[in-house]
Amino acid sequence: MGAGRERGVAADSLRRRARQPAPAPAGVDPNGYGSDPDLSKNYRPGEPWPLTLTAEQRRLSGIVSDLIIPADDRSPSASAMGVVDFIDEWVSAPYPDFQRDRGIVLGGFEWLDEEGAAAVRQGFHQPRCDGTACHLRRHLR
Repeated sequence: MGAGRERGVAADSLRRRARQPAPAPAGVDPNGYGSDPDLSKNYRPGEPWPLTLTAEQRRLSGIVSDLIIPADDRSPSASAMGVVDFIDEWVSAPYPDFQRDRGIVLGGFEWLDEEGAAAVRQGFHQPRCDGTACHLRRHLR
């Protein structure tokens, strides 16, 4: 199979995953979410609603974030700036649009892990992810 065809198959797989709804996280009522948080208050992560990413999902979120926005001599990496907390807050929010996004993000994480396993015979989130990082960079072009 040629590289272009292979990328097309992988992209189709990712699109199918994104359309699959992710199960609602624990603590999220599928029938409603109650009142909105007070937007004039500063909240710490997890205060307005429980954060739902697992430790491995947070770790993968940090790897992907830092590949997209790495540290350089003038600025810190995305994970150092709290992007992982932001993503966890986003996909944990009880609102319908955010729950739809949860399916997209978690489906993307699953896809990256499977692609990483196929590329270097280990999951994307495993400690030695240099081969997978190169694999992800090919897909980000």
